[in-house]
Amino acid sequence: MQNKPIARGHFLTGLVLLTLPYLFWLSLGEDSYMLIHDSLDSEFIYLKLLLNHPDLFGFQIGSVLPEIMNGIPRSFFRSGVNISFVFLKLLPDAYAYIVHHYVVHLVGFIGMFLFLEKYVCRSNRLLVLAISLCFGFLSYYHIQYGISIAGQPFLLYACLNILNKKAKRSDWFILFAFPFFSFLPVTLPFFIPFLTLIGLWYSKKKKKIAWHYFGALLGICLINLAVEFNLVYSMLLGKTVSHRTEWALPVVSYVAVLKNLLNAVKYTHYHAGSLFPVFILPAFLLLAVYKRKAPGQVFLFSGAIAAIILWTALNPAFVNLFARAVPFLKTFNSDRFYFLLPFLWLSLFASLLHALDWSRTRQKALAMGLTGIIFCGILWKNKELVQNARLVLNKEIADPTFRQYYQRNQFAQVKQFLGPASIEKNRFLCIGFSPNIGQYNGLKTLDSYQNNYSLEYKHQFREIIAKELEKNPLQKKYFDDWGSRCYAFSSELGLPQNKETTYAIQKLEFDFGQIKRMNGKYLLSRYQFNLNNIPQVRKLGSFSSEESKNLLYLYEVI
Repeated sequence: MQNKPIARGHFLTGLVLLTLPYLFWLSLGEDSYMLIHDSLDSEFIYLKLLLNHPDLFGFQIGSVLPEIMNGIPRSFFRSGVNISFVFLKLLPDAYAYIVHHYVVHLVGFIGMFLFLEKYVCRSNRLLVLAISLCFGFLSYYHIQYGISIAGQPFLLYACLNILNKKAKRSDWFILFAFPFFSFLPVTLPFFIPFLTLIGLWYSKKKKKIAWHYFGALLGICLINLAVEFNLVYSMLLGKTVSHRTEWALPVVSYVAVLKNLLNAVKYTHYHAGSLFPVFILPAFLLLAVYKRKAPGQVFLFSGAIAAIILWTALNPAFVNLFARAVPFLKTFNSDRFYFLLPFLWLSLFASLLHALDWSRTRQKALAMGLTGIIFCGILWKNKELVQNARLVLNKEIADPTFRQYYQRNQFAQVKQFLGPASIEKNRFLCIGFSPNIGQYNGLKTLDSYQNNYSLEYKHQFREIIAKELEKNPLQKKYFDDWGSRCYAFSSELGLPQNKETTYAIQKLEFDFGQIKRMNGKYLLSRYQFNLNNIPQVRKLGSFSSEESKNLLYLYEVI
């Protein structure tokens, strides 16, 4: 009974420390920095488009999102019952992003705190607090995955309670609510097998099958499949052939395998939260120096980490070997067990440090010093935290803020200039910036960044940019071997297309006839065109705004 107030005090301290940066972030609002790659440039916009779509929940088989690529199937997108939509429905866009970010990271902190306190280092409140804050400040992608990564310790905590027959109603709530705030492709194929192995190990140890536990896992799987029925439908019954079927097989070599192994030890994948495991390894040395016995959990965590790292390194060879016989392997990211690594590494770290004698000042100081290094590394790789701290201190940053990135004032000028009828009828191509920005601002674009669209459309679009691809082998390989960024590439701009905006594109060898055949009429560009060399278009105007450093140039295909 005496420990409860202490635990509550540590928990509240962590809660305050985690919350404080978000108060400053909220004060910045639209003038704050938010992750662009795989976030503002895509996933955030998908949510916006779906929220405004009449078939948000995807009940109408065959419905499409007309803003994208002459209409992309609704079934290619996430479930409409995902909790992420609630934030966008209730709050202005920038604040919805920030609050969503906070809630996801709050789930990470609380889940890790509960898991460590009960199952890893029960009596060490300070260590529980420190490692939970490390996990809570990890920069895992939240818009795309919800709590798929942040919620792992929460889900494991609930599952262990169920496995040990100590479950409360809250544990069952966690279990069955999880699919509504996560994303099936990064949860079901990867974390569920991990939970299954835990159940098998427990059953072997007890010499009795834990039917109640496997029943609970089956329940969460069925709910996941029901929640993501659109995705399941598109995979099993959909008639559209995905562009993913044309992805190039990975190149396999001993050098590549060794590089993958080294990288997996050096840092975790940025989508899952950037962490430097190399600074966790000295904790093993501390146990050896002080002759402390490693608890059994160390071997469990270490074994799981080693298996995932080995699988990640060898996965390209596995895909290359079997993808021709099993085409699904080519289109599915089967190496994503690495999404478990930040959680497993920090759990291993907590287990190792807990084995030290914390009554000894030197051992305690070394443990907390090592934790401090890990925490500083996490903060350093948390780009949103760093960039917004600079903005709060009135320092400039190179990246655009939310307001600057979406350029709403300039797009409003474009829409006013062309008129509603023309905007509704015609399609745009975007040059030098993500076409999804145009979609966010209500334009229909032929180009887009999509993780799934039709292979037929990719081939149609390629006709537009074929000559430009031939002039730039890097862009050609990028588009042909992958193609999720179905962009109107200019060979002069290179990859990425980020030359200084004072640059003028000298020649643009698009198939302008194909643009017209695909219902395209306008080109929006961050760069001027040398119209002497591009007679197929005419300039209609340029648009500026105080919110953005970049002009938007509008051209019409004639």
